[in-house]
Amino acid sequence: MKDHQRAEFTNKLRSTAIKYQGTQQLRSRLAAVVDEYIPKDKNIETELDALQAKLDKIKQVSDFPAKTKEMAGYNSLIWKILEGQE
Repeated sequence: MKDHQRAEFTNKLRSTAIKYQGTQQLRSRLAAVVDEYIPKDKNIETELDALQAKLDKIKQVSDFPAKTKEMAGYNSLIWKILEGQE
């Protein structure tokens, strides 16, 4: 988030808190402002699962004997895994 967006976000939160202080709507109104500036990512679980799978593949490659690691293709294999090509 850029500095001007953070300032705008903070100001909007403050004005919302002042406007709805003492009401039962305060929490939901603040949540709406937060959602406006920090949208929920519905795909975060999918992305985390994909990253975990990549890490598991790297760990499998890293567990190879030391001589295998010295092979020229070791680094390229790691990059292929990270880029999702392997």
